[in-house]
Amino acid sequence: MTRTILISGASAGIGALTARGLADAGFVVYAGIPAGGGRAAAIEDVDGYAAAHDVELRAIHLDVTSDDSVDAAVESVLSDRGDIDVLIHHFGHAASASEPDIFHYDADVLGAHRLNRAVLPGMRNRGDGQLLWVGDSAARDVELSPDRHFAAEASLDALAVTTAREVARFGIDTTVVDNPGGPEAADVVRAIVAAVAAVKGKRPFRLRLPVTCTSAT
Repeated sequence: MTRTILISGASAGIGALTARGLADAGFVVYAGIPAGGGRAAAIEDVDGYAAAHDVELRAIHLDVTSDDSVDAAVESVLSDRGDIDVLIHHFGHAASASEPDIFHYDADVLGAHRLNRAVLPGMRNRGDGQLLWVGDSAARDVELSPDRHFAAEASLDALAVTTAREVARFGIDTTVVDNPGGPEAADVVRAIVAAVAAVKGKRPFRLRLPVTCTSAT
């Protein structure tokens, strides 16, 4: 059966392009679209791309700051497909003066925790699955990236590493994609698609772009 992927933050940018790239590669992809002024246009873009390219790309409402939204989205995918084989965490945007500091932690770190809490039980029961985290490698350089967005990104990276250690014994692979913002979007998408398509147990733990791979230890 074709693997099913749920990706958060897929309304625009790398998230949207990744959803398309994975669908083009033959996966069934649910593109998480958060609430907001651009939601209707994002859903239209997803539906239009799926129809034009005859791929299994589906928009789904997913607000990672809401327990109810996360649970509803996951339940909807499970109802349609039975399982979620790959969960992709794609978060992060530059800090805005109008947003409270806690927003970035809620949307990035707590949002990932909400999704994991909803998806991981099924993966553990099957003894199979993959978590893929798309982060910002600049987040680990405090001098270059001191703002609250990068602080949240650094926390997200730490969550990815600790979660990987916890879930490995259940047969769940983890890949962390460090995107410094320099590579072309197409290169980032190709790296993500390759990591998802790789054979279980042989998937890279961390991908640094320009792409170099390190194995989990």
